[in-house]
Amino acid sequence: MRIRVLGSAAGGGFPQWNCGCPNCQGLRAGTIRA
Repeated sequence: MRIRVLGSAAGGGFPQWNCGCPNCQGLRAGTIRA
């Protein structure tokens, strides 16, 4: 039996679009550099 899983990759980058951590907020605000 073979199983192929499609669409399992993470959709993340930096900053995450749905993240409010200090790193992601700082990158959006321009106060830190990635």
